[in-house]
Amino acid sequence: MKKLIIIKYYHVLTPGLLKHELVNIFRFRTDIASEILKKILEEISDILIFIRLENQDYANSYELSRKTGCSIYDSTYIAVSKKYNAQFVTADKKLYQILKPLNYDIVLLQDSLGQ
Repeated sequence: MKKLIIIKYYHVLTPGLLKHELVNIFRFRTDIASEILKKILEEISDILIFIRLENQDYANSYELSRKTGCSIYDSTYIAVSKKYNAQFVTADKKLYQILKPLNYDIVLLQDSLGQ
């Protein structure tokens, strides 16, 4: 019996803000060398699509923050998701619990990996 292999391709959209957040995580939670960090950022840049935010995106982030009580940073990711009609994938369970009842197209990272 032949096995059927299904390969899925995803486009991962993110605001450039993600790079700032990653560098901040590495700064305060690791002690990696700058050259390693540079390599990580290069590889991430090869696999992610970084969205340049426009003034309207910031305004949308602001409104979403007011509506949900989420930070502007989290709301920026939500705004990008809504703008591109894309599912919002997060590892942040608290954020998931806030947005899911509000009918956002959101899924936990751990759940999306099993799909």
